[in-house]
Amino acid sequence: MDSRSRLQGRVALVTGAAKRLGRHVALRLANEGSDIAVPYGKSEAEACALVKEIEAQADAPERFERT
Repeated sequence: MDSRSRLQGRVALVTGAAKRLGRHVALRLANEGSDIAVPYGKSEAEACALVKEIEAQADAPERFERT
């Protein structure tokens, strides 16, 4: 099993994914095949940048604005 298919078909909701450690976790999970949900509050620009980075190398993640 290659690392890309390890989490294929799984969805990860990574809180704090827009910045720092959460961002690294989201990238790692995406690299291992997981679909990523990127919630954000005040970090919209960072969340959008992360989504674009993941889209460039994996399936499209979803963004959720915290209300």
